[in-house]
Amino acid sequence: MTEPHPHIESLNLQDECMDKLHIPCNANSPGPHLAVSMSDIERSISEREMLSLHEIGGHLYRQ
Repeated sequence: MTEPHPHIESLNLQDECMDKLHIPCNANSPGPHLAVSMSDIERSISEREMLSLHEIGGHLYRQ
């Protein structure tokens, strides 16, 4: 059995922390956060990496 990617575990821990702090789930929140982060790093990552982030954003908006 393969180990989960370390970032998956980190995301799960973040989710648990947010639950413990009673931070409400806001389905509209990740998109704007991702867009701001993309703007902050767009000059320091490759076009391929930026396209991957666009794909992630697309999945967020589909949910």
